[in-house]
Amino acid sequence: MDEGARDFRSRLRAIARARARGEQVESAAPPADRTVPLGDVWPAERAEGFWLARPAWPAGYPRPDPAALAALPPALGFDVESMGRTPKPLFLIGLVRVTPAGVTFEQYIAAHPDEEGAVLAAAAPLVEQADLLVSYNGRTFDIPIMRDRLVWWRRPFAPPANHADLLYLVRRHYRARLNMPACNLGEAERYLLGVARPDDLPSSEVPTMYELSVQAGDARPLLPVLRHNLYDLAATALLYIKIAQDHAAAFAAPAEEEPPGDETAALF
Repeated sequence: MDEGARDFRSRLRAIARARARGEQVESAAPPADRTVPLGDVWPAERAEGFWLARPAWPAGYPRPDPAALAALPPALGFDVESMGRTPKPLFLIGLVRVTPAGVTFEQYIAAHPDEEGAVLAAAAPLVEQADLLVSYNGRTFDIPIMRDRLVWWRRPFAPPANHADLLYLVRRHYRARLNMPACNLGEAERYLLGVARPDDLPSSEVPTMYELSVQAGDARPLLPVLRHNLYDLAATALLYIKIAQDHAAAFAAPAEEEPPGDETAALF
């Protein structure tokens, strides 16, 4: 990364942190050279009205054991990034496929809020058709947001009955033994996977970074958000594998009851 790009990113992060604290801050203009489309800086290509990315496995996360994958039922993990709670739009639906052949990622990205409908039209059917859907706090956050946004676009949404929210299972099987107070995704990564995220964007800064990208017509402010989503997806896949290995019956009938505690903590 050249010095100009590094300085631009630092200014964007400072603006995002200030706005997350409720401060009024002017937007940073992009570097004077040119604006940058998403395909120039992320492994993405234009699809029918949105960007479709297929990023590689993220650095810093242990790669799944092929033997472990071969022993598990295939699953589809998902994670949504949005401008906040509804009625604000979502702009990114990330999917991770866990199959005996390996783990692959897809990100359905709206570079502008007008592309939200195309993202939902492409990604929602894949979520609905999953034989086993896995998420982290998806019952409380991701599924309600998808449902509400699809209602706004006048589209039906029928998520699969076989949806395993890993937050429930982490609390049930590991919370007491590992002394995990919140059982948020960060704790689950540290305690169960031994992962410390490299240079991750706080969730509170996600909406501002997206706003800056839209205002500038420049994909660069969106990159930390895309990495954050990719980390969430990798963690979801690894936690699914870990729990399935430790508790073979955990995914036969995913827990339906509400988990105790503050679910919003699981977003961070």
